[in-house]
Amino acid sequence: MRNRLRYLVAVLLVIISLSASPSCSASQISSSSAINQQCTLTIINGGVKILISGSTGWVPGSNGMTLNVGTRINTLPDSKAMLTFYNGSTVELDQSTDLEIQKSESQGKSGRIVLKQILGKSVNRVVELIDPGSRYEIQTPSAYALVRGTLFSVEVDGLKNTTVKVIENAVIVGAQGQTVSVPAGYQVTVLFGSPPPPPVQISSVIAFSPSASFFSGSMTAGTRPARGQGPEVWQLHQLTPPVVVTTNPLPRERIPATRRPVTAAFNVPMNPETLNATSFTLSKLGVADTPVAGTVTYDALTATFMPNAALDLRSEYTATITTAAISLGGLPLANNYMWSFATLGGPVP
Repeated sequence: MRNRLRYLVAVLLVIISLSASPSCSASQISSSSAINQQCTLTIINGGVKILISGSTGWVPGSNGMTLNVGTRINTLPDSKAMLTFYNGSTVELDQSTDLEIQKSESQGKSGRIVLKQILGKSVNRVVELIDPGSRYEIQTPSAYALVRGTLFSVEVDGLKNTTVKVIENAVIVGAQGQTVSVPAGYQVTVLFGSPPPPPVQISSVIAFSPSASFFSGSMTAGTRPARGQGPEVWQLHQLTPPVVVTTNPLPRERIPATRRPVTAAFNVPMNPETLNATSFTLSKLGVADTPVAGTVTYDALTATFMPNAALDLRSEYTATITTAAISLGGLPLANNYMWSFATLGGPVP
């Protein structure tokens, strides 16, 4: 009898405890059921650096590598890579592009992918998101792009300005509390700290690879070319002024004091004859700026300044590309483009 009484008391205490604890709301259950999904890295050419969440050191990435949420990817100069997500969406990273995976999660039929693009260019192919709770978003220092299934590119330059070009469907671009809808065949450039302006027609050449294999064809905005004919190039017939979209070294970066190239990548093809030792210069800062002797070359949208000798230790340098640099369409840079970087105390052994 005493044991039975103890059992009844214990059951009663459990019931009281369950009644006193707060019940789980539908939103709490829904949130906890979201599954973090990994993505796969494909190195198209060159190499990439990976910064794993919680780590302080970059490590080389490998082809086929599985990446988790919180991982940061940086493509090296003259390199390209692609991330493939759980729902089939892909993002192709051009050279010298810095991107972080902030969310990649699924919940039933819905899912959410959020990327943070810090610098460089990406081409995004987003599968159609049927569930209204699904979203694909890219955040940059100056804007964000939100889609539900489309093909578009995002470029972030050294001044943190963001250009979004839409090839299929539409993209919502927002900044400073304002948004615009950018339809296929249009682009918008959001200046850092400013709201998005009205979209304008795309006026440049966009080249990309739908996968690690390149295809070719020509097109007008909003249509797809036939596949299987070489590099896929989308020719959009109006001209746009040239812009420096990324550099190596990056602005304010600290690098080893070695003989190494200094590069600047443009958004449109340039006239090689206008990129030379006069329009692209490097100087060492000091009491009087000292010009650095070197040669200038241009290839694949990228201008390269190669010093004749190793850079000095513990020194600051400024690279300048002047308005004498002109695109193949005959348009110059709007303003001189300048950025600075510094060398470390000793070369890498």
